[in-house]
Amino acid sequence: MDTLPPHPPHDPPHDPPPPTLAQLRRLPGASTYRLANKAILKMRKALNLKDAFELSFKNWGSGNEVFDWYTGLPNKNIHTIQLRKERKAPFYHEYIMIRLRNDTYWRIDRRQQEHEPSPIKCIEELGVPAYDTIMQMSGMGSSLGLDPTLGGASDCMVELEFKNAVDLGLVLRICCAIKAHPKAEAYTLQRYNCFFFAQTVIMCTACGASNWGGWREPTRGNNGQEGPWKSPNAPLDKIWSDLNNVNRPDNSSWKSTEKFNHKWDTLFQQSNALVQASPLLRHADRCNYCLESQSVHRQRSMSREINRLKDELLEYWNKEYRELLDEAYWTNHIKFIESGIWRIVAPNTSEEDCRNMLEKKLVDIQTKWDHYSEERLVKLLASVRDLLDPAEVCDSWYPDPDEWKSTWTCKDGGPVKAAMDKWERDVQSFIQKEFSKIKGVLETQTIQRSTQIHTAAMQTRVESFEQAMTIRLRGLDENKFLEPTETAEENAEPSGSVMSLERRSVFSGKTFGTVFSKMTTRATKIKHKVRRLFKGPNNLDEVQIALLERRIRVFITKHGDNVQTYRTWLKCTSVGVQGDMKQAMDDVWHQVTGLPHLIAKDGTTAEKLAFVD
Repeated sequence: MDTLPPHPPHDPPHDPPPPTLAQLRRLPGASTYRLANKAILKMRKALNLKDAFELSFKNWGSGNEVFDWYTGLPNKNIHTIQLRKERKAPFYHEYIMIRLRNDTYWRIDRRQQEHEPSPIKCIEELGVPAYDTIMQMSGMGSSLGLDPTLGGASDCMVELEFKNAVDLGLVLRICCAIKAHPKAEAYTLQRYNCFFFAQTVIMCTACGASNWGGWREPTRGNNGQEGPWKSPNAPLDKIWSDLNNVNRPDNSSWKSTEKFNHKWDTLFQQSNALVQASPLLRHADRCNYCLESQSVHRQRSMSREINRLKDELLEYWNKEYRELLDEAYWTNHIKFIESGIWRIVAPNTSEEDCRNMLEKKLVDIQTKWDHYSEERLVKLLASVRDLLDPAEVCDSWYPDPDEWKSTWTCKDGGPVKAAMDKWERDVQSFIQKEFSKIKGVLETQTIQRSTQIHTAAMQTRVESFEQAMTIRLRGLDENKFLEPTETAEENAEPSGSVMSLERRSVFSGKTFGTVFSKMTTRATKIKHKVRRLFKGPNNLDEVQIALLERRIRVFITKHGDNVQTYRTWLKCTSVGVQGDMKQAMDDVWHQVTGLPHLIAKDGTTAEKLAFVD
């Protein structure tokens, strides 16, 4: 949490007294429990609407109120989910409204506990216990102020209307991850308030309904392996399954069928001179019997022997290349899915990642190749020597007697012996030097293919938002919305700064009164500004996911700036509040998607963040 500078030695520390409950309710992010009046309670009972109950995930299973409610729903698929902002000033409580496919409506809120014994502690770092609830509503009209069962009107800020099946279990996973977060589980006025809760749910729901992994849904193939990404958009059962996406590479394979593009024509060119020097080898290259023969110690074709070697090398390097691609794909895939909700459209860094990976892998690949090529070369030389002096010759070959003695074998010298010696030297040199070329081709092909895969995955992810949902935002002039409430003449510090030392060090009784007066003035200005920007009909514009991400950023920025205007009490900066809220939203998303290792900060382990106690 942000802290103020230390007091100078000559000034005794004097902090302003804590705000009263009335003043607390006027601070940005304040959401206290609001009791419905008797008429509303009577109306809800007549309509048989389920009362609000707390979102608790302890002892998950039969007997847990959330589990019993969820499993008892006739249809768990979401039709529409909205982020709504109440019209009640000064800071416009935010909540989530869900319409299921069976036309039942549910409202999810975060507030303080109804009977919180120390409500003022919500401005402290540890906060107070959050009261996260879900309550049945009679319809979307209740949110517009048209339903007497609610008692308060609101406006839709964000709407997601789903085209595909989106299970309510996704939203419950998100709520549970918030309650499992080491900091966001508590209600704090500065950070983990109703704004944070509702905006986290809407953003994570949008991402969870998409094809976040940029890959097809996991299916089991003939070998029983699952795909590389398991979506959080899935029903819940008595056993709360862990998605465990971080370890899925250990149980999955890309099964690449890519081919390594490297030519081995030099092997044929080098063998031609030896073939031409030996009538025996020339005959074998033209004889159908010799071409088909693979028997050891029998006359057979050297060209076919070289061709078999070529096929082996192609298979060897295809296997090495595919294993390298698999490593590159997983390296990029893990980084891709770890991008977080603030990097939905992330830069393609696959080239840099591949180079770092290749730098380590190529050393092992070369060592393995040196060992393999040495063994294969010994085998090749032995085979060619056997070709030049076969124990069994072809029945259709009748050599000239002089030719037989001078050129058939290379035991006693002659042109065949010279050609054989040269061929051995050339082949050995070729095998030893060829890895430098192979290395370059490996790097180029792996980087190119990995970049293509990353680009395709990103395109698939972005397109999946449009395929899965229609995103609508309420019209807003963001520039005016982000204009500071205070003016320079009112001595407002710039966003991100803390209150000046002189202004906070010494407070007289008169100063306290002045501070309280300024607090009220600021609250009134924010109230009027929000009314002006958000009044009018609920006009919603269809947008893409990038604009939704931007809008939530704008909301967080505005909240941080509003909180900073009350830094006398809240002791935080706009930049600090924004950073903490965004980080916690990312943490929640990573927990939902089975990437808890990214949340292990401040001594918090993945075990402490288990979904269900």
